[in-house]
Amino acid sequence: MLKVYSIMVLTMFLWGINVSLLKLLLVEIPPLVMQGTRIFIAGVTLFLILLVMKKKMIYKEMPWKFLLLVSLLGVIAHHSLLATGLFETTAIKSSLILGLAPLITAIIAVATRSTSLTVLRFIGFVIGFIGIMVAVVDDMSAVTNLVAGDFYVLASIIVQAFSFFIIRRITLTIPPLVVTAYMLTFGSLFSFCLVC
Repeated sequence: MLKVYSIMVLTMFLWGINVSLLKLLLVEIPPLVMQGTRIFIAGVTLFLILLVMKKKMIYKEMPWKFLLLVSLLGVIAHHSLLATGLFETTAIKSSLILGLAPLITAIIAVATRSTSLTVLRFIGFVIGFIGIMVAVVDDMSAVTNLVAGDFYVLASIIVQAFSFFIIRRITLTIPPLVVTAYMLTFGSLFSFCLVC
């Protein structure tokens, strides 16, 4: 159990660094070009890992429609909105909004009757969000003035939450690593088409 929690903490740490690094990259590179390039590299890297591990990459009944849909929502829409939002807002506000992702996902899951939101889970989300605020915010005035970028980041989290439900359905028949490789590669190629 300690190993699982350690991996989760490391993942959240890397995710936090990711937001700050994206903000720095956006100073030099247009949002869609930057997101498309980094996602393409990630997708190709996953396919290489699958090749090295000698894992099956094409299954008898590939859910191509769902893979394309999750690529549109979870990659193109999410990452385009996130990059545009980060370009127009601060890393601090972005981190706070991104911290709402688990709560937004849970609310959508409850609304679609995929799960139930227990009091204990809700308290956990609230405590987690308060923890993010304490860790990230020095001055409350830095987060109270809303700009368009804040809404782009929020929209990116909402479309990502919907993509999670599609991914969950796909991974019932195909391994998550394979789904992710296709999703990232398709999504990045669509992103490049939008830029051209």
